[in-house]
Amino acid sequence: MSTTKGSYPLLLTTSNKGKIAEYKSILTPLQFSTPNENNIILKAEETGNSYWMNARIKAEEGFRLSGIPTIADDSGLEISALNGYPGLYSARYFSINGILNKMKNIENRMAMFICVMCFYDGKSYRYFEGFLQGIISHHPIGEKGFGYDPIFYLTEYNKTVAQLPPEEKNKISHRGKAGNKFKSYFAKLNG
Repeated sequence: MSTTKGSYPLLLTTSNKGKIAEYKSILTPLQFSTPNENNIILKAEETGNSYWMNARIKAEEGFRLSGIPTIADDSGLEISALNGYPGLYSARYFSINGILNKMKNIENRMAMFICVMCFYDGKSYRYFEGFLQGIISHHPIGEKGFGYDPIFYLTEYNKTVAQLPPEEKNKISHRGKAGNKFKSYFAKLNG
């Protein structure tokens, strides 16, 4: 397969460096290019009322602008005591400190990371989901990962996600689970 920038058979619609790094690991040996590598500026507004709709909006826009089969994801952090917030608004709703302030004096700290990937090839849509259960810690711990990883505590590991090595995180994360389902589907599609 050619290694020329932008020439891979898949487009991943994100410019988030953390997501790109994770997907490079998760989706190996599949290769993809990003909007930047294709000189595309995505302006897809996440106006959907679900992760599925937002992922679809981004996948459609990526395919429309590139003509390349596209994968897009929408993901979020849902906190039980906050009625599922920040949820769909995770990327723009709360900072880590904002969440910790909202969670002051709250005993129920159960939370879940959700990732929904949409694959669109110009004809049909396929969705792949991943979930990771945890609890919100009382303060940030760890330097790895990105986003809310430093406050997402995994009791079975006795660590936050931000304390896990990337390869371990990618095996158990919501994004890793969704990405592995997509990888299996894509392998069968092209097998």
